[in-house]
Amino acid sequence: MVRVEIRGAGVSRGGRRVLAGADLVLEPGTLTVAAGPGATALLDVAAGLAPARGSVRFDGVDVRRLPADRVASAVAVVTRRPFVVAGSIRENVTLGGAYDDAEVSEALRIAALPEAGDPARHRSRIGLARAVLRRPGLLVLDEATATLPPDVERRLLESLTALGLTVLASTTRPAPFADQVVHLHEGRISVRAQHRRPAPVPAATHPIGASAS
Repeated sequence: MVRVEIRGAGVSRGGRRVLAGADLVLEPGTLTVAAGPGATALLDVAAGLAPARGSVRFDGVDVRRLPADRVASAVAVVTRRPFVVAGSIRENVTLGGAYDDAEVSEALRIAALPEAGDPARHRSRIGLARAVLRRPGLLVLDEATATLPPDVERRLLESLTALGLTVLASTTRPAPFADQVVHLHEGRISVRAQHRRPAPVPAATHPIGASAS
């Protein structure tokens, strides 16, 4: 798990301000859902892309002080259309990694992914299963669940945080089960805290800032 703290973040793209003075904290093992124009920019910042203005800290360490490879190993980003390769669904999930059957079976179950079928028809679920296998400290879902039925999306997101992952997801659907909901409008964000779930059991995720110098 990882704690992400965004303070005063400002981002402009194509000459247009998409984030202005954004403040957001992602507590370890929680689910935050973001919606509205600029959500992708917010997700990029949370994933470790340093903003033009303001700061982002992982476990108290500014991302500008962290080696890029450390951030990459501890953060997983899943988009709406992940890549697939020739081979089976299982091969697409593991990508040649050394995982035991129990780990792969759990990833397939959480992503509601069948073992048989055309990988190209299950892109989003394959990307999600890959992320589960990696056990990142922070999981960022950029419309990765948009093609899933609402009930499947909810079970998936709740399962991810039950693993002890810190999750930030963009979605257009209501998310009453999230710990907090972020709304973006004209570069500004508003945060609404919701119910608190029981604290998840810490998972063996990749640390980020523990040994930064």
